[in-house]
Amino acid sequence: MVSPFFGQNAQTMTLLVKLARKNKAKVLMAWAARLDKGKGYELNIKPVNILSSTGRVEDDVALMNQAIEQLVKTKPEQYLWNYKRFKGIVRY
Repeated sequence: MVSPFFGQNAQTMTLLVKLARKNKAKVLMAWAARLDKGKGYELNIKPVNILSSTGRVEDDVALMNQAIEQLVKTKPEQYLWNYKRFKGIVRY
């Protein structure tokens, strides 16, 4: 599905939001932040709300992308920017 990510349309998987909604599951976002000078990584886990009040998959996916954006903004240099999220988007 195409959904906004940093102001651009991006390919986004829907499986997580569909599973969370179907099973009424809590969603935890987990990531590892690289520490300075090869001192290892800091593991972070936090609950996130990716289920909209509308119940629409499109809105849920947009909330998920917003949560990822907020995380990326904390350490943008550590995000995998060459990940092909914007590949295959047709612009008319």
